[in-house]
Amino acid sequence: MTNHLSERLPEVSKEPLNEMTLDISRDANTANERLVMILNKNSGLAPYSHEFSKSNVDPQIISGFISAMASFMGVMTGELQTRWKTEYGSESILLVEHGAWAIGVLLVSKETTEGHSRLARVVREFEDCFAVLRDSDGIE
Repeated sequence: MTNHLSERLPEVSKEPLNEMTLDISRDANTANERLVMILNKNSGLAPYSHEFSKSNVDPQIISGFISAMASFMGVMTGELQTRWKTEYGSESILLVEHGAWAIGVLLVSKETTEGHSRLARVVREFEDCFAVLRDSDGIE
């Protein structure tokens, strides 16, 4: 699905996304980062994902999980958090940042303040560059 959506984007719009990907992976601590993805809050689908290291992770499965967790916790607590994390074991942490219509997810080995701030910046840039995806359901 990620490739299918990318094919529909204008050629001009592909470059800013590549710049964001390069920008987030430039750090010397890239071994800490495993996966970054952007989800559409409305559809729950992931129009963009990038693996920093090879894995068998299906971005659409993770996107469904993140969407379900955000909805569930919002209902249970009565409030929507814009920044949260989920830890699984000692070396798998999902950092989650909500934008206006997109959700950024960064899978890391270790949580850092820099990871949160970089993810928030990527979400803002993605929303600006790919505003056309805001109302997309991802299905044709």
